[in-house]
Amino acid sequence: MSLDLVDPLHDERSRLLEKAIILAMVAHERHSIRPSKRWRKSLPGTPYFVHPVWCATMFVQEPSIEEELRFHGACALALHDVLEDTHISLPRDFPLEVRNLVEEMTVPKSPNRPTTQIEIDHLASKSEAVILLKLFDKTANALDGPQSWMEGRWPLHRALLASLVDLNTPRYPDLIVLRIAIDILNRNP
Repeated sequence: MSLDLVDPLHDERSRLLEKAIILAMVAHERHSIRPSKRWRKSLPGTPYFVHPVWCATMFVQEPSIEEELRFHGACALALHDVLEDTHISLPRDFPLEVRNLVEEMTVPKSPNRPTTQIEIDHLASKSEAVILLKLFDKTANALDGPQSWMEGRWPLHRALLASLVDLNTPRYPDLIVLRIAIDILNRNP
């Protein structure tokens, strides 16, 4: 195959997604707000960045999502916890669409209310794109399973995930992640 056959647009997108994934890895490994944020609670010894990378790779492989959103959404999912859990800000050389998605996904911290409750309360004000991205994020959280459930947070997580399933099903009924989320909800009432 000749290098002339490489589509420069897709090549640029690949480089940007790679940059987002590397930034997420470095941010969570070296710049976490607390040392405990470097590791996943549910899978001790597993670096936290596995979560956003899983979200991004699941998103980018969904063919029913429009190509532009699939690209921007995958980058945003790779970066979605950077603002919440690290001391890193988003570089200005990421497209504005990606930075806006990450900022809209970021949940403000509150000492008095669980983060998941804040997300439930603000779900109606989120864009359709962020509601879709949140489905991937919360499905990945639910796959972590028992740790969250043992901490008594499953009812809130379940309510949020169920809302995200309901909101995304009409537009994206064939998503792989939707089938995974529905299976999790059916197995864990």
